[in-house]
Amino acid sequence: MRTLPLLPVAALCAALAACGEPTASTPPAPLDAGRYAATFDGGLGGTGEGTAYTYDLSWSLGVPQFWVELRDERVPERNTLVRFIVRTSTLVPGRHPVGGAAAENPLDAVALQFQSGATTADVRFVGFTGSVDVEEATSAAVRGSFDVRSGALHAKGRFNAVPAPF
Repeated sequence: MRTLPLLPVAALCAALAACGEPTASTPPAPLDAGRYAATFDGGLGGTGEGTAYTYDLSWSLGVPQFWVELRDERVPERNTLVRFIVRTSTLVPGRHPVGGAAAENPLDAVALQFQSGATTADVRFVGFTGSVDVEEATSAAVRGSFDVRSGALHAKGRFNAVPAPF
């Protein structure tokens, strides 16, 4: 019976282990102010990136509400956006459930796709469930990540939203 020397076998095992998946993940690079990045499985075209703005609508609605709107700018003729509707006066750091009754979870989401600048969305996703994790919430920015689903659409990403420029 032939035996292999121990040292080459150990080196081979170490080399094979190095070829596997890394055990620690590398954090993604920070997003610039007013930007988002996401993936969309099951609809809305794969990956997305673009602008991330907040809109305070409390003054026009008479009740506390603001939006965090993520607008995809990769394909100008197909305007896609994900909008998180916040029905409270503030969004504080922490995990916030999405969906359900407004009284139960004051955070909701919609995803819309407009073809060729149409005024009415051609594709709509509503009834999202999941969560938004807010890392920072100040008057200058709302920064965090999201992982939400609506039917076949799974949207996952991160944002660094700033107040809309107008």
